Amino acid sequence: MKSWNQGAKKIYGYKAEEILGKSAYTLVSLERHHELEEYMSIAVNEKRPIHYETVRLHRDGRKIDLMISISPVKDSNGDILGVSVIAHDISDRIKSQEMLKRYKMLSDSAMDILFVRYPDGKIIEANQTAIDTFGYEAEELLSLNIQDLRDDSVVNDIEDQMRKALKGFRFETIHRRKDGSIFPVEVNSIGAILQGQHVLLSIVRDITERKRFEQQLKYISSHDHLTGLYNRLMFDEKMLQLEKNPPYPMAVIICDIDGLKMVNDTFGHEAGDRFIKAAANNLIKAVRKQDILARTAGDEFALVMPFADKELVEKTIDKIRISTQKCKEHQLPIPLHVSIGYAIVDDENTSIKDAQRIADNNMYREKLHHSRSKKSSIINTLIKMLEARDIITQGHANRTEKLAVRLANIMGMNQRQIDDLKLLAMFHDIGKVGVPDSILFKKGRLTYDEMLKMQRHTEIGHRIALSSPELAHISEWILMHHEWWDGNGYPLGIKGEEIPLECRILAVVDAYDAMTQDRPYRSAMTHEEAVAELKKCAGTQFDPSLVELFLKVLEEEADTA
Repeated sequence: MKSWNQGAKKIYGYKAEEILGKSAYTLVSLERHHELEEYMSIAVNEKRPIHYETVRLHRDGRKIDLMISISPVKDSNGDILGVSVIAHDISDRIKSQEMLKRYKMLSDSAMDILFVRYPDGKIIEANQTAIDTFGYEAEELLSLNIQDLRDDSVVNDIEDQMRKALKGFRFETIHRRKDGSIFPVEVNSIGAILQGQHVLLSIVRDITERKRFEQQLKYISSHDHLTGLYNRLMFDEKMLQLEKNPPYPMAVIICDIDGLKMVNDTFGHEAGDRFIKAAANNLIKAVRKQDILARTAGDEFALVMPFADKELVEKTIDKIRISTQKCKEHQLPIPLHVSIGYAIVDDENTSIKDAQRIADNNMYREKLHHSRSKKSSIINTLIKMLEARDIITQGHANRTEKLAVRLANIMGMNQRQIDDLKLLAMFHDIGKVGVPDSILFKKGRLTYDEMLKMQRHTEIGHRIALSSPELAHISEWILMHHEWWDGNGYPLGIKGEEIPLECRILAVVDAYDAMTQDRPYRSAMTHEEAVAELKKCAGTQFDPSLVELFLKVLEEEADTA
């Protein structure tokens, strides 16, 4: 080599004094010697420049991708004096081509949208997912700018994105398909060099489902799942917002469902949920769009009415009461009742929290005022339901009551005890209002699960009685009236004299009346058959001493007949 410039030094790493006078093969790996000979021979023999891509060796041993141009050097007579070799470092271009090759291999199998674009937004590569998602032909898509795929409502600073993307950049935006439909996307971009130019590589993911799920989570976190109203958390947040800019005058109304626990205990929580939904819908019908309505507890609702004076508030409460009285939406024979209290905030002297407390106290006073009458109303309704069921008619209750009183008289019980025993005879089966008719009137033996549901009537009756001032003192007897003398009864499994005397009396007389009456699943027994059954079960199901006394009652009755 006879000359060596600064460009050669930069590419190969050798100083001029290190390389001049040495063979050009110093820069060529052994396996490429034939290549150099071939191209130099062509350039000399054909007296024309030769251009080709190849690999050369750097001083430190690295391989360098180069574009080599070999041109013959001629004298004035046209004779070849030698050759000049010009080398261009094309490492970046080769890397870019490799990058594009790997990109193409990966992108066409990717589920996400992949783009390569120039800084001005011009799309230069797109995978098959992009073509399928946006609805363009490949040629159409590659003729577009990235902004052509963005929704008109989205304005992005592309230059700013390019600057950020050099270190990696992620953002969300809205894209538009060829048919005009839009969808949310998450874009992950990073800058790269492609054939000497800055480009942006972007992975675009359709996040429609994620956004829908996020909206659902947001809704769930702020709304009551049963009624669709605001929940307590959201209501408190709304109250904080109102405190910053109070809409005077404003009213706070607190509503509480009466007897919800009794409904849950008697008919189950599904029926209780219908009660709650019905109450919520009545409130929705009565309020304005700007009012804030929430379910703040299991049976409690709170309503805030901005710019509402006393007259408007009382009209709204009247609407709630009227719609509640007419409500049949809950599909239960029990009437829906709500207790209501309110307070008005006229100025900054009363806070919203103070108003809530006042309204709650007023609601509680109203609940106390008519709680007894409302519960009595519900109890009366339940009794009517019992009377409407043929299997547990007043006839059964009356017959059981008379037999129990005769047995009590023989035993020398006082009048107060007899009166309580009458109540037990009348209401011991009140819990059966919570047993489905399909079980209560089934013709044939009950399944195991059906039997468990039937047995729950003692617990249901116990809870109903606790809610009634007239029946509360016999609630424990209602719970235990199916206990057995030997401990094999339900629900507590107690035995012997652990069972209250009144329950043991009822067990004997109730069983006799039940056996001597027709049932959906069997015909009535004769008196003799029923007596034989009582004797058989004395000492197991029944108190044997009471069976003996009761049989005397039956004998006396037969003698006087």
